[in-house]
Amino acid sequence: MNSPYKRCSLFSFILASGLFTGAFAADRKIVFALSSDQHYGIPSYTNNPAVVQGIWNLPLVWTNWGPAWTNQTLDNLRGIVCLGDVVNHPHPSYWNLYSQVYTDMRDGGQMPCTVYDGYENHDLGSSIWTNMAARNAQLKNVRLSPNNACYSWDWQDVHFIQLNLYPGTNADCRGSYAFLTNDLATCVGKTGRPVVLFHHYGFSPNLLTVDWPTNSVPLYADAISNYNIAAIFSGHTHHNQRYQFGTITNYVTGSAGEFGKFSVVMIDNTNIVFRSLNATMTNPILYTWTNTITPPIEPVFMASTDKKTGQSVSVTGTLNTAATTINWSNSLNGTSGKIPASVNWTITNIPLQIGENQLVFSAMSSDREPLISELSVPTRSINWFAVSDTHFNPPVGREYLFPYNKAVIRAINNLAGKAYPNASWGTVPTPRGVTHTGDCTDGGSAGSWAAFNDAYGVNGFGMVPYPVYEGYGNHDTYRADPATDAPVNISLRNAMRRNI
Repeated sequence: MNSPYKRCSLFSFILASGLFTGAFAADRKIVFALSSDQHYGIPSYTNNPAVVQGIWNLPLVWTNWGPAWTNQTLDNLRGIVCLGDVVNHPHPSYWNLYSQVYTDMRDGGQMPCTVYDGYENHDLGSSIWTNMAARNAQLKNVRLSPNNACYSWDWQDVHFIQLNLYPGTNADCRGSYAFLTNDLATCVGKTGRPVVLFHHYGFSPNLLTVDWPTNSVPLYADAISNYNIAAIFSGHTHHNQRYQFGTITNYVTGSAGEFGKFSVVMIDNTNIVFRSLNATMTNPILYTWTNTITPPIEPVFMASTDKKTGQSVSVTGTLNTAATTINWSNSLNGTSGKIPASVNWTITNIPLQIGENQLVFSAMSSDREPLISELSVPTRSINWFAVSDTHFNPPVGREYLFPYNKAVIRAINNLAGKAYPNASWGTVPTPRGVTHTGDCTDGGSAGSWAAFNDAYGVNGFGMVPYPVYEGYGNHDTYRADPATDAPVNISLRNAMRRNI
């Protein structure tokens, strides 16, 4: 019905905060998928579509993860990490087959979440390498190598590093060993927080003698020897396998294209659970393997913010005992620093990079006691009220305040300072203004706009005491009198606005 007395204006309260949130290891719950050896371009490898469907079906497949997550449902995937050989030959058409599937559906692909690419021995052609490096550069919240080949990121307090073929120094590795050593020193340091590594070649006895160059294995072992490596994930053999690299477990994911295999990994504060699956089978679960995670050496506090490039933050904290130093690092842009510690300490002007930055704070004393008890940071708080579809249309003169419009104006005027129904929001702050997303009037006549101006004045001079920022909708045009059409009226109001 079109009667103005039946209309109800949409009114909502919007709070946008760029605040820091902390996450300790005890809160850790990370789930991601692994896919490897798709080999797009081999006609007989027909099982890639089954893997896609299997990944989409994951929340429905099982609920029992073993001792750590018994009878708990599977969380949403944080991402899908690919372990290489995505194509069989470096031909652009094969890359197109892969990228059309292994892309987040929000960006036009077929996957339910972000895809983290890795290139390997079948992907080394120049066009594939160029395409993959370009995709890496579009990833959010990652730290890239100078050539965009390798990258790292954090999920909660766990640090992840994509090393592609293997961490080596030859041309095919494209700086992976140098990136590994620099990234570990910069982003992990002495915190002892868990690290997960991805690369194509694993540690089967055959691969160690055939595919790994002679000096690369001891070089790799030495580079990671002082870090808490929780697991290494690889592909290449097309079969689900498990090996040991010293004390580190190497989990191998089978071929998606040839066999329809993929894996899912769960990490909590005590365990890594690796579950291998075959998407072509009625009961897809093949194996479930578990190993424990060493807790961080230092107490670590993770914090994140959505402030953008060019901004910085100052952080204050309280220690429950004096420490020798307070260390901080931002894994997204590689910045880090330290200050002498005291019971009450402050780190100022930490630089930020675009995206959701993740900061790591840790403290160390001679006896390695837990030190961080509280962390607080400045927060950004931007809030406003939003309305839409007021449809002012005075039947006589300016008798325009339909009952619902009256109620909305009364709520806007009385809401600031009131307790929000959800206790976590606290009280409603005074808004910066009111946004109106169109259909201010119900016909755009001169009387309709006069009524709207009386109620929603530009700079807080109407019945609503806050600045109003409106756009016009389809009901705001008045073809019978172009002089009162929406663009004319809104242009007049725009000319009176402040601070634009």
